[in-house]
Amino acid sequence: MIVTATGLQLQALGGVRISLDGTEIKPQERFVYKAHMLEDVPNLFWCVGYTNASWTLRADMTARATAKLLAYMRTRGYTHAYPHLGGEPMPEKPAWDIQAGYVQRALHALPKSGTRRPWNVRQNYFADAIDYRFDRIEEAMVFGRAATGSPSSAGSL
Repeated sequence: MIVTATGLQLQALGGVRISLDGTEIKPQERFVYKAHMLEDVPNLFWCVGYTNASWTLRADMTARATAKLLAYMRTRGYTHAYPHLGGEPMPEKPAWDIQAGYVQRALHALPKSGTRRPWNVRQNYFADAIDYRFDRIEEAMVFGRAATGSPSSAGSL
């Protein structure tokens, strides 16, 4: 017997609603940056593992990249950072290369992957490990400092 219906429904960020300065952020409208941040969303990191290897390989890489960025921010006095695509067009591609029905049905609800770095979510640990080793933290990033006495100027999540 083959059971074809699982009822599983994928959700970006587990369905958690996020907002920035009172405006709801819809992850499916944003590109993923280096597989662990969302375009134009400050100080938000997330982890999605590899589809073709151990989930923890990317989880470990994400944790190290997050720590590296936070250390960079701390030493320079930045309070917030976010990846910014800018005005350049970016073709989209699915972030997950799985043909399972539950994934295909959810593509509209998941963040977008681009076709070039750093907006390209790959399923290749070795290529990602090389990129991480030679990573430029400033690549496509915007950094800032909260105005003194005005916590809302840095944005709220």
